[in-house]
Amino acid sequence: MPLIIHTGINSGNKKIAKYNDPKHIIKIAKSFPKLNIIIAHYFWPRLDYCLKITEGFDNIFFDTSAMADPEVVKESGGIKKVRQILTKTINRRSNSVLFGTDWPICKIKKHIDLINSLPISDKDKKNIFYKNSINLFNL
Repeated sequence: MPLIIHTGINSGNKKIAKYNDPKHIIKIAKSFPKLNIIIAHYFWPRLDYCLKITEGFDNIFFDTSAMADPEVVKESGGIKKVRQILTKTINRRSNSVLFGTDWPICKIKKHIDLINSLPISDKDKKNIFYKNSINLFNL
C-alpha cells in the first residue's frame, strides 16, 4: 500500500510545515524505492519547490486534495499557478496525479472543475479521476 503524507502549511500553525517538507519525503523515497508515496496537498503554498525537489522520483505521487480550496489557491499564488503546477506535473509523469478533494472541508465540484480546466487530454483526465488510483492501489 502507498504511504500518504499530509503536506503544506497548517492554517492554525504554519510552523509545523517544516516537518512535512518534501526534502524529508525524498529521503524516504530514496531509501525505499519500492514504496509508493503520495504527497497530499502538494506542500502548498510552495508548489514550485515541491515540483522541483521531487523530480526524478517515480515512486512519488501527488493528490489534488485541497488544491481548489480558496485558501490554498490564494496562498499558493492563484488558480493560474495551481493549474500550471498540476499541468507541469502531469506532463512530467501523467500517472503521478490522483484526484482528491479533502471533502467535507473542500467542495468536490470545485476539484472536478479544476481537473476539467487543465489543458490536458481527456485520457489524462480519466487517469487522474480514477485510473491512476486503480493502478497505484492495485484495485
